[in-house]
Amino acid sequence: MSPDNHPPSAPRPPMAERPRLPDGYGQSRPEEPAGSRLPWRVVENWLVKSWHYWLTTTRPDGRPHAVPVWGIWRNGSPYFSTGPETVTAGNLILNPAALAHLPDGDQVSIIEGAVEGFTDRAGRAEFVAAYEGKYDWRMDPDDPSTPATGRTRRPWRPRRTRPTRPG
Repeated sequence: MSPDNHPPSAPRPPMAERPRLPDGYGQSRPEEPAGSRLPWRVVENWLVKSWHYWLTTTRPDGRPHAVPVWGIWRNGSPYFSTGPETVTAGNLILNPAALAHLPDGDQVSIIEGAVEGFTDRAGRAEFVAAYEGKYDWRMDPDDPSTPATGRTRRPWRPRRTRPTRPG
């Protein structure tokens, strides 16, 4: 067990955090606990139904690299595949920190975490079956497939407002 009584082998559930936004960004009660206004089940439904996700990694020189990826949401984390020759894979080998989010600016969920590769064939085979079920595209379970394990979630639904001009 870790110091916070979480088994080290089990994935940590995502932690809801309220985004830090300036006044006027539709967050009328920032003192409310995270998740009190937007239930996780709503956000998780967005994540499950999303056709693709944006994934951001860091290049060796520190520049960000963002790409849309196909993926699935399972067990509290986004799972995606990337070929070993891609910029994304190269970045993740050197720095496993990543950020994933939905493409819709009205359904915002930012998932931050460290990317971990599958350590067992059964987990990879389960991912491949779910991926094929979603996209009707079969991958070989022995191809490199990498799950991004989210440790933080920051969901919110922005309130639509009319922009105003100063003065």
